[in-house]
Amino acid sequence: MPDDSVTIKVMTFKNYKFLVANPDSNIELTIQNQKTYYSVKENINFSFTVHEGYELDQFALKAGDSDVIYSKQNNIYSFVMPESDVTLTLISKAKPEDSDPWKAQTVYQSEIISASYDYQIQITLSFTGKKTLTWKVDYWDYEDDWINEGVFREITVPVSYTYDSSAKIVAFQSTAQTSQLENCTVKVLDKTPNALPQKMAF
Repeated sequence: MPDDSVTIKVMTFKNYKFLVANPDSNIELTIQNQKTYYSVKENINFSFTVHEGYELDQFALKAGDSDVIYSKQNNIYSFVMPESDVTLTLISKAKPEDSDPWKAQTVYQSEIISASYDYQIQITLSFTGKKTLTWKVDYWDYEDDWINEGVFREITVPVSYTYDSSAKIVAFQSTAQTSQLENCTVKVLDKTPNALPQKMAF
């Protein structure tokens, strides 16, 4: 002990928590270097995956009522710990049921249709299995007999379509008799026992 008073100064720093609000059983969260407390300005990295059949519905990173600034790279989220506890909210939801029945390449072809007394057509609709389709129209002329003149119009670049399962309507935009985009619809008339479209009205 020296011949004088001794003063001891102690400096303390408060550490904070990184919390997960109501953990979601359909989401797997990984926090790198996970621990109970983190110091201010410490870098924190985390990532998560959503189980099959589910998708992310809500994401929030909060310090109290304030949003925490974060960055994301290669599905890894990073932020710097502020002077407050940080709460992460991850909420999943079930993916909507896909009512589109065309999971594989499928071709539908109409009967040969009489367009006039000397003109016939046949429509072919080809689903690619990737929520797109192509289509073409072949035609016949009558000169003493029906002569196949080949393809009247063919759309070879796949176009996107929608399928209304309740109305049984396929809808898409494409060029038809002119170069202008037109709204096209096709109706499902009949289905197989496993619910795949079997007959269609062109």
